[in-house]
Amino acid sequence: MRLDIQGIRALAVLSVMIYHANKDWLPAGFLGVDIFFVISGFIISHLLFNKSERKYNWKSFIISRIKRILPAYIVLLFSCTIAAIIFFTQQDLKFYKESLKSAISFDSNRYFSNFGSYFAPNLHELPLLHTWSLAIEMQFYILLPLILILSPKKHLKYTLPFIFISLFTFSTYTVFTSKESYYFSLILRIPEFFVGVLLAFFYGQFSLNKKISPYTGLFALLVVLASFFCISENQVPGIAVMFPCFAIALLLVSQHGPVNSFLSNKLLVWIGGISYSLYLWHWPILAFMRYITQSYELPPLVYIGYVFFSFLFAWLSCKLIETPLRLTKNKRTLWLFIGMFILSLFLLTKASEKASKILYKPLPVEYSRYANASQICHGKIVANCIQGNKAAPTHTIVIGDSHAAQLNLFFNQFGLAHNISFEVLTSSSCLPIDGFNLEKSHDWAKESCKKQTEYIKNSLKNKKIIIFAGKWNYHQDSQTQQAIKTFIENNKDKKIIIFSQIPMFNLNVIRARRINDLGIHLHIKSIPTWLDANKSMENLANQYKHVSFLNTQNLMLFDNAPFYKGELIYSDNHHLNEIGSKFYAQQLDQKLLEILNVR
Repeated sequence: MRLDIQGIRALAVLSVMIYHANKDWLPAGFLGVDIFFVISGFIISHLLFNKSERKYNWKSFIISRIKRILPAYIVLLFSCTIAAIIFFTQQDLKFYKESLKSAISFDSNRYFSNFGSYFAPNLHELPLLHTWSLAIEMQFYILLPLILILSPKKHLKYTLPFIFISLFTFSTYTVFTSKESYYFSLILRIPEFFVGVLLAFFYGQFSLNKKISPYTGLFALLVVLASFFCISENQVPGIAVMFPCFAIALLLVSQHGPVNSFLSNKLLVWIGGISYSLYLWHWPILAFMRYITQSYELPPLVYIGYVFFSFLFAWLSCKLIETPLRLTKNKRTLWLFIGMFILSLFLLTKASEKASKILYKPLPVEYSRYANASQICHGKIVANCIQGNKAAPTHTIVIGDSHAAQLNLFFNQFGLAHNISFEVLTSSSCLPIDGFNLEKSHDWAKESCKKQTEYIKNSLKNKKIIIFAGKWNYHQDSQTQQAIKTFIENNKDKKIIIFSQIPMFNLNVIRARRINDLGIHLHIKSIPTWLDANKSMENLANQYKHVSFLNTQNLMLFDNAPFYKGELIYSDNHHLNEIGSKFYAQQLDQKLLEILNVR
């Protein structure tokens, strides 16, 4: 292995580590993954094609990829599963198991491209998120041999450039014309691999003499370093990422000069040597730290721990697993090791939920959710969406985001008590009204928001009262505020009641309870932004005669939140659970009755 290639690998993995630690420190550090793709394309092309004999070394290629990737990868998945059983709540463990299935089948790029749930952990808390790039690599390792098999050898000098140009053109066109994200797409990432493939295929024609090489090497390195600060994530894949990719190709052919010497120094070569294991381990360590602390930004000591344990685990993985099994000539040992860990991982996954319950007794379901998601019209339509007395005429509609959805049991209890009904229509991260700033919503929430908005338009026609609830501190942007004003002004013939936002906290209380039981103390405290948002919404309501603001923040229910009378009333850091929703209905009963003017 060329020493400068190890140095480039070190540059790639360190940039990814810095970016993952904090995006502001190296805005385009994610390009380290693209650098890995170029290097992979270059190296596997040499493995596949024997220049002197003009023969494909299929057997050597397949065995080398298995030895290189599988052993350390399987051990990582096994270790992450044990950590997930210990730290994750029952609900979060279910999400983890789904991601594990995709990681095992090297399909996690597809899984994470479609990933999204309001109740799932944040992306920066998902320990297997980084496996998307390994999935793309493995898929490419299957695709490239197929291309070589189907292409006559004598035509490869035309076929390979044609494939690169075609897919690069398609990638650029797709990124520029589509609003969807293709970050995890194999097809649009192939041009990055092909930069390395083409370089390997035409390598002899690209050699630079010793006089030019120092200057081209310096230029290439400066382009790569500048790219780390100049390219945004929404430009990848596409034309922008080709600049650092071609710069890496230029570095690979610039084998003389100070830059090559720098990349070949002992420290970078050592880091490059453990770069695969370092990439495997750094992200899960960081993700679990963020899951435990429930914070993206971490204290300095935790960052130091992140670096220390990433390098320690990477070194151990490389020394004890990756290197011995990569160098072994005993195939039986290799397959025995892989088989043993796959079987252990399978059994561990099957027993994970039971094991988690042994470590930590889960709360009854009514404490961990605000309603049965399959029975409410949240982001979808289920039956008639009616809560309360279903036989009574429905003159009131309840709309909003998940803070309105958490009121389903509230209105069911209230409606049954007073012989009235409510139509409850909500959507995640979205106020389902015209003009809402949909761009700030998660991709997975946008389509359901549009559909609920259209459905609500029709439902409003025969309603006399509108109840509006939301996570108001999330909806203070000018576009959304204007949409709310327009909605109010377009419905002057109806009574509108705006519910205040309930108190919110710095931590998910269910998670904090589990982590505290493990001996890691987390302090739950209120976040004041919800108070400012309530004041803003109250001022807005006071501008209109047909609008009432129902201020609930001074209820006894919230005096010792997230607990009331010794019972947990929150399901996370800003939603009530089923228990809390019922208490909420009891304490607001008379106040809401007066505003509704129902006797």
